[in-house]
Amino acid sequence: KLLADFNVSIQEESKDRKLRFHVKRLIKSHQQRGEDVDEELDFYMDDDDVAVLFTMEDSSKVFAIGNIEQVAVADGTVDARRATGSSSAEYLRQLSMSQRSNGVFINDPKGLFILQWYREVKGDGTPPDGPRYQNRACKYYKLTSDNDGEAFRWTSNYQIISKVYLKKHSPLPLCYSLSAADKKMVTSTMKKMVGPEAE
Repeated sequence: KLLADFNVSIQEESKDRKLRFHVKRLIKSHQQRGEDVDEELDFYMDDDDVAVLFTMEDSSKVFAIGNIEQVAVADGTVDARRATGSSSAEYLRQLSMSQRSNGVFINDPKGLFILQWYREVKGDGTPPDGPRYQNRACKYYKLTSDNDGEAFRWTSNYQIISKVYLKKHSPLPLCYSLSAADKKMVTSTMKKMVGPEAE
């Protein structure tokens, strides 16, 4: 148990260090070119946390929170309809792409990502009953070892709503909270993407 807790602590500290490193590197590159730093920091990069739009089987719109594990750019045009449709996983898997260790611009329509998903959990760290996403009982987002039961697959930039910043919750391993301001921003942006049904 002690070793497990130590490994979790190291993983969480590493995640925070990588976030700070990415931010500092991006700011430095902007300063060297004499450019202003965009509030969204311009890029989606490895280890960024992002809100992702999904359409459920009943056609309702929800968002899930994911951590970027891998970044690529399609070599050709990405069809928005096919990239967000029911067969998107197969379509994106077949695209020719190039890995991008330095990230992609937030508005690049060719951006592709492998994400590790967070699971919505209650205050005690266990999954709530009821809806899987936007559950009223959700207090934290837990980064799971089983990718929340999902296969690792490519997700297109067309589904990315925005970056989010998750705050570590110390007593619960790998559990993070989403600020009310970030949640409001995600909901507002999702509404602009798909209309009033996102409320």
